[in-house]
Order: sequence, then C-alpha cells, then structure tokens
Amino acid sequence: MTTQKNDYKLRLQFDGDQISDVLLYRFEHNGKDAMTKQGRYTGCIQFNAGDTIEVEVTMTATPDELRKVSGVQVISLDLVSQPNVRHEIESFSPFEMDQVTKCLVGDWSEPKQSTDPSTGISTWVSTWSGDTLTVVAEKGFWQLSGFLGVAVYQNMGDDIVRIPRVLSFDPETGSGDGTNPH
Repeated sequence: MTTQKNDYKLRLQFDGDQISDVLLYRFEHNGKDAMTKQGRYTGCIQFNAGDTIEVEVTMTATPDELRKVSGVQVISLDLVSQPNVRHEIESFSPFEMDQVTKCLVGDWSEPKQSTDPSTGISTWVSTWSGDTLTVVAEKGFWQLSGFLGVAVYQNMGDDIVRIPRVLSFDPETGSGDGTNPH
C-alpha cells in the first residue's frame, strides 16, 4: 500500500520585543492545523515518509514597539530529535536516519515587512529556501526540539543594535501509523 505524500507548513512566530524564549508554532496541511486531535497520537504531528515541510518565520511588533524594533535576520533553525524508545524506531530523527540534528542554516529569504493598517502591527516574514525538509523515517516517535536563532535589530538612540536571540518550541512527532509495515 502506498501512502499519499503530504506537504506541510511549519509556521514559527515571535514578537521582536518579547521577554520569553518561547516560539508560537503551528504545523499546517492545506492551510489547516495539522495537529492530531484524537486517538493514540493526540497532541502530536503525525507524518509519513516522503512528506515535506516548508518553514516560515514571522516576527511581529506592535506600533509602540516599532520605535524600538527595526528588523530581523533569521540565522538558523536546528531541529533536535529524541527517539521514544517505547516505540519501534529505525532512525535517530524523522528527517535523518543517522543524525540527531537537522540544521537549516543560510538559505533564509530576506524578511518581507508589512504593516496591517487596521491594527498598526508590523510583521517580518522569512521562509526557508534551501533543500526541502523531508520526512525520511518510515516509522517512529520523537520528541522534537526546535531552536530558532535570529538577530533582532533594535533602535538604541541613534544606533541600530543587533541582538542575538534563540527561541524554542518542542512538539512531539511521529512517522507511520505505529504498525510494522513489513
């Protein structure tokens, strides 16, 4: 039996002046939330081998913050996988058979800035344009920790200062339906 391959989008969002290091995240399929909502895998993202994931990073700033926040540069997204040994697994990561970490470095688009005229909230959006992030594992279950490195540019008097930030998120992910495909 051939499983249909799906294209997902991982949306990561943070505020340019937030005090926490937590990213808002959402996996989408066809524009809808892809989080499993019932059954054995409730609360996790369930992939199949061959599925692809597009990554989009958004920084926001309120009108008051715009006096301070002036831009962003995405540096890297590091996806660290920890296999769950209570499940049958064949790889260290859903994305790499023999590596724990998948790093998306360098090929990020120049952030596009826009401002919502009704709210005054500005957004900067950057997308990963490097090699497609593809699920390679046929089966398994992982705790996935994501670390996003960004440079936030803030106005400090007459100077623009580059502030390095590392923000994180940690969904659970699986591949396959939990049964032995052989």
